[in-house]
Amino acid sequence: MSEHQSNEPTLHEKILNLYSEGADDVEVAALLNLPEKRFKELYEENSGFAKVVDIGRTKAAAWWHHVARRNLVTKGFQGSTWAMVMKNRLGWRDRVDVLETNESTQKSAELEKEIQDTMARIQNKSPAQFRQIMGGDDD
Repeated sequence: MSEHQSNEPTLHEKILNLYSEGADDVEVAALLNLPEKRFKELYEENSGFAKVVDIGRTKAAAWWHHVARRNLVTKGFQGSTWAMVMKNRLGWRDRVDVLETNESTQKSAELEKEIQDTMARIQNKSPAQFRQIMGGDDD
């Protein structure tokens, strides 16, 4: 055992500490003085490195979730900014529901009948208004 043990964190610890503060892969790549492309290659090539990165990514995601949980009731918390960050960092998407049907909710014939019935009621109750709607002269 070495006589002089350093209290300096290991590179592994530095990486996990950075992720624990919400950092992403680009920030870790910068810590390692690696271009982002090489960082990704190293992740694919080295299972040990990939394991550290996977643990780190989980820690970073947890940090961002914690930010929201801790601050949701805090006056001045910018929830929309946080949500945008989460969308960009974690690939979140706004939910869009699309109703797909083979037929429209109202067939055009049904809609046309409804319009005709409405116009007939207007004509019976207010002939002058009906003529005005239809573009005719008002007597």
